[in-house]
Amino acid sequence: MKRAIGIGVVVALAGLAVCCGSSTSDPDAEGFDAPGRDAPGLDTTSAIDSPSVADVPTTNDVELAFPDAPLSRVTRIYAGQDDQQLVVFALDDADGSLVEIGRTRIEGSTSFVAIDPSGTRGAAVLEGDDQVVGLSFARGSGLASEVGSRRDSRGGGPTHVSIDRSGSFALVANYGGGTVASYTLASDGSLSDSVDDDAPGDNAHQIVTSPSNRWALVPCLGSDRLRVLAFDPATGRFGASRDHDTEADAGPRHFVVTADGAHVYLANELDSTLSVLAFDEATGALTHVQTLSTLPSSFSSRNSVAEIAFGADERFVYVSNRGHDSIAVFAITPDHTVEARGHTLLEAGRPRSFAIDPRGRWLLAGSQDDDVIVRLRIEDDGSLTRVGAAPTTGSPTFVGAFAIPSE
Repeated sequence: MKRAIGIGVVVALAGLAVCCGSSTSDPDAEGFDAPGRDAPGLDTTSAIDSPSVADVPTTNDVELAFPDAPLSRVTRIYAGQDDQQLVVFALDDADGSLVEIGRTRIEGSTSFVAIDPSGTRGAAVLEGDDQVVGLSFARGSGLASEVGSRRDSRGGGPTHVSIDRSGSFALVANYGGGTVASYTLASDGSLSDSVDDDAPGDNAHQIVTSPSNRWALVPCLGSDRLRVLAFDPATGRFGASRDHDTEADAGPRHFVVTADGAHVYLANELDSTLSVLAFDEATGALTHVQTLSTLPSSFSSRNSVAEIAFGADERFVYVSNRGHDSIAVFAITPDHTVEARGHTLLEAGRPRSFAIDPRGRWLLAGSQDDDVIVRLRIEDDGSLTRVGAAPTTGSPTFVGAFAIPSE
């Protein structure tokens, strides 16, 4: 079954897409007023981009040396919206402007999307329908099409999906059910029935494999732990596990792991902190190194942390704050601890999801309250400069930046 409509971002490396969490049925329907904001909406008269379709870049190739597929790539930005549209934008690398290419209607509220290393197939979780679906991505345009049969997510409220490092399996985390599941990803992008499932803890919020592909890490927000499941990359099955407990009521949500697999940076939603953990790829053991607040000391209103991502060269790590409505910037030191480098206000509310483009020059943050994607330029020192915002037609629950084959 394929559905695609019309034509006018986490990076595709290893399919790691990096989103969700306060109620069992809808992990990101907090519904609180965002303190510190002067007005409920964004003044769109000066802050919103509105480039024409004629401005879509056609030769902005991303020359990425993928060992298994050294293809010329183009950057495409994806917004999963609560109006059941998955929208694709072209990114102008020079000024960060976004031009809509097209959109696909995916019924069931796309809460997260992942893509495989080839940039041609992936999967999406449908939070409203407790399902996961396979996707194919058109070369050049990047338009997504639904492929094959939808599969049961094996738990309520699927909130995250990733593709394992080999590109063979889609892995799903179910926030409501506290479960995870794996599915074979076929060459056309379709998914098998569930290969295996597990119940790692309350409010499982994300699942991503380690660089060795031997472990699947799952933050369990309601259990205050990061579960490490053994993962068999040949069969897609889960094995014996071990846990790392966070501080009580920290609410671990999302993490990123360094390319060498030695360190994990964990965003804790409920207490608005960033934790640094040492990771032993041989045993799956995690050891706490450091925890810092994601908020300025002067801010005392309600806040919850959402997304986390590395800069392109892993010298900086970024975390989104909902309430303070900012991106917190941290520098990673030679000993892999972090130093707070300040905050950039988005001037838009509830940034649930954001992505960094494959070149590492732009951070694109989705505002659920103001229906925009805020564009921030990443400076050489890791700081962020807000340069504008692009309108969306529905509240963006997911923003992804994927490198798609140009032909």
